[in-house]
Amino acid sequence: RNARRVTRENPRGPRNGAVKVIRGGSYLCHESYCNRYRVGARTSNTPDSSTGNMGFRVVVTT
Repeated sequence: RNARRVTRENPRGPRNGAVKVIRGGSYLCHESYCNRYRVGARTSNTPDSSTGNMGFRVVVTT
């Protein structure tokens, strides 16, 4: 796919829906027993759910 074109599209999908994608990377699990929390893992949850180990990271380049 054309990377420049893809970045102009909305890769997040529809705003409304029953579930949203969550990427792994929880601080609660060790890599030896929590495979679904690895950085490349994907799972889903409802938009109104919350947990203490779910959040987002901000990256800034200078």
